[in-house]
Amino acid sequence: MESYPLTIKDAAEGLRAGTLTAVELTAESLRRIAATNDSLGAFVMWMEEPALAAAAQADADFAAGV
Repeated sequence: MESYPLTIKDAAEGLRAGTLTAVELTAESLRRIAATNDSLGAFVMWMEEPALAAAAQADADFAAGV
């Protein structure tokens, strides 16, 4: 992914244009959580595998026109 969307609008545009996938967006979000959560303490727990699986399903649904 070239650049991480700063807003939900940017993310939605990237998803619709095909320049961004839900898996890429989720993976980058998880990376940022891991990199900053020690100092921010915003998350008690996050579940990477289910999040990435849900993102993969969203990409498949989007590709199928759902």
